[in-house]
Amino acid sequence: MYKKISVILFIIFLLSGSYSLVAQTKTIDIPKAQDLSNEERRKFDYYFYEALNAKAIDKYDAAYDFLKYCMEIDSTNANVLYELGNYFTALNDKNKAVNYYRKAIDYDSDNYNYNLAYAMMCLDLKQYSDAIVQFEKLIIEDPDNTEMYVYLSESYRMDGDLMNAISTLDKLEQIVGLNEKISLHKYQLYNMLKQEGKAFAEIQKYIDKYPNEIKYQILLGDLYLQTGKTNEAYLVYSKAKAVDPDDPYLISSMAQYYEKTNNKAAAESEL
Repeated sequence: MYKKISVILFIIFLLSGSYSLVAQTKTIDIPKAQDLSNEERRKFDYYFYEALNAKAIDKYDAAYDFLKYCMEIDSTNANVLYELGNYFTALNDKNKAVNYYRKAIDYDSDNYNYNLAYAMMCLDLKQYSDAIVQFEKLIIEDPDNTEMYVYLSESYRMDGDLMNAISTLDKLEQIVGLNEKISLHKYQLYNMLKQEGKAFAEIQKYIDKYPNEIKYQILLGDLYLQTGKTNEAYLVYSKAKAVDPDDPYLISSMAQYYEKTNNKAAAESEL
């Protein structure tokens, strides 16, 4: 579920396709898109398609030159601004890239790909408040895109807003159902908030739903043991033992419990 942001951004550059060449306008507080003559539009279209063709065969310097020609004709075209952002992303010049992505959404604020590229770059540059705004916007546009909830939650976490990070994962859980990775992430977040009861409840709900799945009881016992709650760990391990006393993972966990409680003889007996 978690991808390396830099890889995603590079894929955006490689795979982004062509879009409508008509410059988009935004009605609030931005310059109006340029009106082009027929001759200017013919040149613009030629240079833009040549830029895309050059990019398709990995001639990125040539693609950049063609895009600059486009900018000389129409500096307000969101497609060109987006492609320039992709170009600088591939060069790992993140500051230039984020500025071009920002300009692209100024002129085409509803374009999903532009907003996604900007959001991911903001996250990569640790501009978390801007990333949060963008990911929230993307989720409104496509509420079933589960990856956006992960990125939004991570943006909140990195921005220090742990409760909203958890709330975002709750929304994701409503879409995908009970999910171990989500629950473990929420467990960690609750622990960061010093809310141990809610943290352990994230694991307990699996035991409640799957009482005969011993792995969840072992996991809860192990987490109790890691946090020094040896009595609670023993109670959970005992319940697991009633389900399957010969489970090798349970035997290993019980041995660790006895080691932790300085009962080496019992630990050796378990093994």
